[in-house]
Amino acid sequence: MPRRDAFSMLRSTQAEPDASNANISPEVNENPSGIRPLDFIPAAEPRKRRERGWERTRRAEIATYRGIPPETHQTLIRIASALGVPVDEVARAFLEYGLGQYQAGQLPLSPYPKAQRMTLFPEGNQTHVATASRWLQQAFLAKQSHHKGKKAKSPKNWESRATYRIPAELKTEVKQVASEHFVGVGELVLFLFLYALKAFEEQRLQLQPQPKLTGKTLFKDRE
Repeated sequence: MPRRDAFSMLRSTQAEPDASNANISPEVNENPSGIRPLDFIPAAEPRKRRERGWERTRRAEIATYRGIPPETHQTLIRIASALGVPVDEVARAFLEYGLGQYQAGQLPLSPYPKAQRMTLFPEGNQTHVATASRWLQQAFLAKQSHHKGKKAKSPKNWESRATYRIPAELKTEVKQVASEHFVGVGELVLFLFLYALKAFEEQRLQLQPQPKLTGKTLFKDRE
């Protein structure tokens, strides 16, 4: 009796493909809905342009002046600390006071020739500067050093810089006045600072800080 093949029916089924699936392409069989893997990845949103108006406004208020002695800048810091206000506001008050006196004719600007430029502090005529800054020198007396060695070179006045944040209009006005008199902007700022410092010392310039509202609260009993 011949042996029966157990896989004969399976072979006949594979040999005769279904006529209903004969015309269907392999791609359609594999992905009948037409969805690709990339369709599940969300598209990147376009980047929004950053608003830099606030940064431009702040940058326009930054003013760096060369030729401001460190002791003068430290005096402004000390006054600001005593009043409880930023040093920028003290610098602004002094500049506005000096420019106001200049526009009112109370502060004459008489620059002297210096090479190809003009100066408000001619050599050999430092009477005004010495009078205006005498109290600064008394407040910042240098301690005598007993160490014997090579004397360090003190930095020149034009090498020192001071930076303040003041209104852009005031910054432009200072630059315009300096240009009209052909003097350096930093030199004019120092001249106005010394004039205002002398007026502040003689109590002709009163600085009265006011409370500044920084926010509100719903809980009055909380600090």
